[in-house]
Amino acid sequence: MDIQKTLSAIIETFTPSSLEESVQQIKALSLNDPPNLNYLSNLILQKVGLEADMAKEYARLCAALQEIDVFKVVLVDNCKTEFEKVIDKHIRMKSRHQEFFMSMTRGVLLNDEPSDVEEENKLRCSTMRLCNFIGELFLLKVLASKAVCRCIDVLLTANDDFSLDCLCTLLSTCGKQLEENLRKKGSEAMDFYFSSINIVTVYNEKFNISNEVAYKARRLAALREMTWDIRVDVEKQAQKNQEAKKKAKKEKKRLKKERERRAKDNTQDKDFSETDTNDKDEYCYRGRSDVTISPSTFPKREITKECPHKNEIVDIVVDMVEDLVEEKDFKRSAHYVESYFSGSEKKNIFLTKLIQYVLDKNSIYRYAVGELLSIMVKSNFYQPHQMMQQLIFLFNESQHLLIDIPCLWYNIGELYSALIREEYITLPDLKAAIETAGFKRSDMSANFVCNLLTVLRHNEGDVWVQLVAWDNSILTLGDFIAPTEIRYYINRFELNYLVSRPSIVDPVTKELSVINVKKILVNYISLDEEKAFSRIYKWSQNHIGDKIESPEFLTALTLAICEFSVEATKGLETEKLKRHSKILVCYVKESPALRKTCIKAVEKFTSENENARESRAEILTILRDEKVLAEDVAMNDLAQAVENASLKNRPSQTMDMPTTAAATSSQT
Repeated sequence: MDIQKTLSAIIETFTPSSLEESVQQIKALSLNDPPNLNYLSNLILQKVGLEADMAKEYARLCAALQEIDVFKVVLVDNCKTEFEKVIDKHIRMKSRHQEFFMSMTRGVLLNDEPSDVEEENKLRCSTMRLCNFIGELFLLKVLASKAVCRCIDVLLTANDDFSLDCLCTLLSTCGKQLEENLRKKGSEAMDFYFSSINIVTVYNEKFNISNEVAYKARRLAALREMTWDIRVDVEKQAQKNQEAKKKAKKEKKRLKKERERRAKDNTQDKDFSETDTNDKDEYCYRGRSDVTISPSTFPKREITKECPHKNEIVDIVVDMVEDLVEEKDFKRSAHYVESYFSGSEKKNIFLTKLIQYVLDKNSIYRYAVGELLSIMVKSNFYQPHQMMQQLIFLFNESQHLLIDIPCLWYNIGELYSALIREEYITLPDLKAAIETAGFKRSDMSANFVCNLLTVLRHNEGDVWVQLVAWDNSILTLGDFIAPTEIRYYINRFELNYLVSRPSIVDPVTKELSVINVKKILVNYISLDEEKAFSRIYKWSQNHIGDKIESPEFLTALTLAICEFSVEATKGLETEKLKRHSKILVCYVKESPALRKTCIKAVEKFTSENENARESRAEILTILRDEKVLAEDVAMNDLAQAVENASLKNRPSQTMDMPTTAAATSSQT
């Protein structure tokens, strides 16, 4: 029992840099009995399924431990058992789905509903990590080619989206070495595997294969045709790009005329019921001139534009993007896209082609398309989760080196910056997408997030990135970057402003620092007045917690609002104070003690600022009118403020009185 606890501690703290140390610790335990070896191998397999980027490191650990007697045999058996277990679980889920939907068609509802999407995604991620681990074990000669071929046979037999995705992961890891080994043995098994993959991808709709997985399989087949060489034929690619540009220029005029014609058709369709009485005998359908129908039986339906064919979508993308960059009319471009793809399933294909088209363009194209996507998300034509799906697709493509674009992550940051600026996508959303794609704390994750923060910093400034994008997310750099690499990325991308911000807690008193909290709140208010309340609320919930009802926080908030509302040259701006006093209403909550704290904060602010000393009564009046302060309390303090202000105007009179009295006495 003590040995198993020690093994758990060693594996739990295992990192790539501690490989040799972990191997020595495990060998020092003198593991000879099968139960402990079985426990160790199961523990490693469990960690492989949970951690995204550690498959290769755990495979190296197993390769170093295969010198232990029987461990290699136990590991191979457990890999086989674990692989069969996840495949059986997937088959059970699949059969439950089929039974459920068949019962729906028969009108009979089963008691057992199919498992949710979250569980299926977890199973898919863990299985893909296991396949990656098996491939790495084969590369390190821990597993034989026979064991890998057995896994491939099982995955090919299923013929579904899940199995094909896992198969692509396995072959992308060890396909080259596996084919070389099979060739040496005179086997043509790899040809059979890829012919089967080709059949599944060609008839992907029949086998319910998603477009992303089918594309992934096709690119894997193309990689094999290039003898598993990741380098792309540059001349061939350049020739294709030139042909595409020529075709785009040639079709641009035709598509523009087509768009104008469709716009005219739409205006005519609106007045369709008001046609001339001479044409009431027969009507012609668009595209079916041989069909006639009387006006009384004409179906009442909304006439929409024909959705373009898949082959036409690329032409539409080129035409729309070039027009957008030239004219900068985002609303017209959004209407143009929505008129083509409204209610169509092909709008996802359009989105994919649009993103791929602008990735290797210059920054003007990416920023323009990013603003366009933000507008279409705002109009609910696209949803934020669709943007995240496209991002996950790009992650997977980059992992297999299928996208060869310089500064890829910086380009993606430029494309998604508008969506993040408008808060349709947040950093926790990006973290979830990275984990879904299986790249948690990897080099890809670190480069993507650091490049994205660089783009946002260039566009919005340090304060916006620090307060809005970063602090409200409650994330740290360790959520995206491996702990050993954090300092390297901080220096490389100049991220010191994220880790060197002042603490909101006074280190001496261990209480809230009013000065530092006030600075942060002033920055929030000055960034964007419309979103100030929601951002302050999120920040206070994340960083202040239960102390939002403390006098220190309310004092800092009151001082921040007063400081923002009083300018050095203009004095008190009443409209600003009225707008932001609504924030105070939510935090005061009609508490007499907190209201007094608010009054004291106003007095402190007006006494310390010369520009606001004469505005104390006016500030209290506005806070009373906006229901921040109670009527009776506010009136008493207001009267005191007016009296104090009047006393300031009478210093000379009070000083003259003794002088006059002294003169009178001297005369007497």
